[in-house]
Amino acid sequence: MAAPLGVAVLGCGRMGRRRAEAVARSPEARLVAVADTDPDRAAALGKDLGVPVAASPEAAIADPNVGAVVICTPNTLHARLATAALDAGRHVFLEKPMAPTLAEARELVERARAAGRLLCTGSNLRFFQNVRRAREIVRSGALGPLLFARGWVGHDGWVLTTSPWSRDPAMIGEGGTLLDNGCHIIDVSRWVLGAEPVEAEGTAFHRLHELPPSIEDNFVGLLTLTGGVPLSFHCSWTEWNGYLYLEIYGASGRLVIDSRGEAALCAFYPRKGDPEIADFAGAPRDSFAREIGEFVRAAAGSSADLSLATGADGERVIAAIATLYRAAREQRRLPVPPA
Repeated sequence: MAAPLGVAVLGCGRMGRRRAEAVARSPEARLVAVADTDPDRAAALGKDLGVPVAASPEAAIADPNVGAVVICTPNTLHARLATAALDAGRHVFLEKPMAPTLAEARELVERARAAGRLLCTGSNLRFFQNVRRAREIVRSGALGPLLFARGWVGHDGWVLTTSPWSRDPAMIGEGGTLLDNGCHIIDVSRWVLGAEPVEAEGTAFHRLHELPPSIEDNFVGLLTLTGGVPLSFHCSWTEWNGYLYLEIYGASGRLVIDSRGEAALCAFYPRKGDPEIADFAGAPRDSFAREIGEFVRAAAGSSADLSLATGADGERVIAAIATLYRAAREQRRLPVPPA
């Protein structure tokens, strides 16, 4: 049996802690180190998990025992740390958004390809059982030709207090809830429907939170996907119920992915015949652990799962988001740049 893959987690906030705990539970991995620009936060996580604390994220990357890094830092640090890790021969898992700009996302994809290393980006909703069941139904052809999709994604803005850098354009990047939550609804729609965004339009709103002009707390978007399928969606940091709701309509019926509150429902309503309701509310909420497990197995060359969001997937999501922001500024429909 191959030795467990040595993994370092960079960024020890709420998401970094969640990812580090998932690595620590993985039988295929060994949590080698944690690191953060805040030494106290890193020390607290290292103590709780009983793992060494690196002097800096760069020191963790340079550790010869590290074969892969999981990056959960503020967005604008993603590209620099991922570049250093890829150049050092490490596999990389980047928390979403993969990068705040399309240029950075594309550069990371190219570097990973040149280095021959795995590059993945966080999309744990792909590991929700209701989302996976929805994909099976769509891919089976049961919906018939796709007509349109619509939905929403978001939360109550908790990141603005627990991750105060989300208020700072120098840390989050030029964007708000679309950059934060929009990654999920765009990636899930791509993955479930098997279609790519080709045109974009949208509007950014500032409705409640006191934020810089470039950081919106609500965004309404429209993406035209391949095949002419429209996807309309709303991202919000004032969504009290959270987190995701998506409807997909086809010529032969409609499909609902309901992850509002504690729900975990996949419901298929054919135009003819009885509905198929799959309720996963009682299933373990283990999407983060399953995603990290697949990343570790893929990095070790032993995974056959196709659920991971690759760097190429992350680049497509950032291409759509960047175009949506530009379309909102210019108030016109724009083409999404091709891969």
